[in-house]
Amino acid sequence: MSDDINKLPRPYSSEGMDASGDARDIDVQRIHAPVIREHNEPRDGLEPIPVWMGMCFGALLFWGGMYMSSNSGEYRGDVYDRPEPKPVVFKVEAEPTDEAGLRKLGEKVFAQCAACHQPTGEGLPNQFPALNKSEWVAGDKASVARLSRILLYGMSGEVTVRGNKFNGAMPAWGSQLSDTKIAAVLTYIRSNWDNKAGPVFAKDVKAARDAVGSRSSAMTAAEIEKVPLDAIDPGATPKK
Repeated sequence: MSDDINKLPRPYSSEGMDASGDARDIDVQRIHAPVIREHNEPRDGLEPIPVWMGMCFGALLFWGGMYMSSNSGEYRGDVYDRPEPKPVVFKVEAEPTDEAGLRKLGEKVFAQCAACHQPTGEGLPNQFPALNKSEWVAGDKASVARLSRILLYGMSGEVTVRGNKFNGAMPAWGSQLSDTKIAAVLTYIRSNWDNKAGPVFAKDVKAARDAVGSRSSAMTAAEIEKVPLDAIDPGATPKK
């Protein structure tokens, strides 16, 4: 480049003067052309950012804005305060008091009895006595007072049902089932299958519970039979 500049006429040298001593017209662009052709020395760090990198940064900024917008809690000062707990309302179903309601509830409770006495009420031979057409349920040995005691305190020892002898133990349900549920299941088995006996109400079961009180051992068939068929436990509704 220095050689090309040296070859150019200098405006204030003798070469740049005409015969009369006046300065000749100089082509300025031609003079600067060699300089314009030269480029600055390249330097690290001045390269342009690739397009794909710019797009990545843009996407990252967009995602960050969306994340802050959706998780900022509207920038409220109470966003991290623990909310007041809502009261839990439990719906308590009213206990049935009529025969239809007791039968419906008794059918559900009887699911706990069906494994032994069977859904048909026929029991299992030599293992569990039948409830259908049983003299203890709706026959000549049956009464509300007796059945209430069997469910409340259980029965153990030998018992005869429909001419068949059984010797075992029936668990007590008085500590697990309410008076209403015991009355419901008794109403169900006394009016189901071939049985046609009347309903049992919670007050009848409560009267039997109050009459016997606390008892740790199961009752025997002989103890149950000592309760008169027409017995009315204290607090029970008198028969009409």
